[in-house]
Amino acid sequence: MKALKALFPALALLLVGGCVRSTSLSEITPEGTVKRSLAVTINDMSGGEEKAEDYLILANPGQWKASTNNKPGTIEYKATRTMALGAPKAVEYRLTDGKKGKGKAKVEVQVRQVSEGVTEYTETWTWEGEGKGSLAGEVIADIKPLLAKHLTPLGASDAQVDSAAQAMARETVRTLMGPGEPLLMTIIGQPEEGIRQFRRRLYLGLAEHITRSMPAVSEEKAKEAAKAWALGLQTLLEKKQADSKTGEEPPTGGGQLVLAQSVVQGLGQVTDTNGIVDEVDGRVYWSMYLEACSNEPVVLRAVFKK
Repeated sequence: MKALKALFPALALLLVGGCVRSTSLSEITPEGTVKRSLAVTINDMSGGEEKAEDYLILANPGQWKASTNNKPGTIEYKATRTMALGAPKAVEYRLTDGKKGKGKAKVEVQVRQVSEGVTEYTETWTWEGEGKGSLAGEVIADIKPLLAKHLTPLGASDAQVDSAAQAMARETVRTLMGPGEPLLMTIIGQPEEGIRQFRRRLYLGLAEHITRSMPAVSEEKAKEAAKAWALGLQTLLEKKQADSKTGEEPPTGGGQLVLAQSVVQGLGQVTDTNGIVDEVDGRVYWSMYLEACSNEPVVLRAVFKK
């Protein structure tokens, strides 16, 4: 975890806070409606001062049927509504990491019929909190010199190195925060396994980027450069961890870590999606942390055909 904090100093505040779990479920019905359900579980570390509205802010509360269940140390908040298929794209709610945090995102949902029997679901997360792009920005300073070291011998220009640094910074945020299968908690709970998976995903991402942006470079050379860079990044993180000071006071005052899951149940088969299809229940799933959209909007999409 120290290596992770070395790469992303801004995560330090989040990692000492509590946890918020958010689940959004959309069920497209044969009647031409969409049943929307939201559920948020908040780890109340304030001794009863926290409120559900500090984390989930409904854009139009009158359209929702909401309920709150307060338990010792936990707040459970649920809200449901029914929307029409084809309704205009609109902000449904905003999710934050609490009054002490700096994270905030607006969520827009649209479900429309593309053609006969074909339905498209889109859910857009847009950052409204402080520090837009800060996570990606923090890592660029570390990865860019390493990228120059391994890409310049392949003939990369300064512009191509800059492009690769931007791309891999985004990939780093996506790998840790989602959407998809974010590795953040794996790295915290199983550091060695988490770092191994983290290294592998970045290797694959860079190899693909080199192949796509530098067509004169062979696939073999692209993989060699990506592998050398990934190993170099791991060495850098280990050195930053070893050099980090010990005995420091833990940071305080940050928001909670927010893990959001979005689920959609459509009509018929999934024909296209950037989510994960569960073959057992036929639903499409996305998991991500709130900061996943802090660099650029995240669009979740699924297409169903009857």
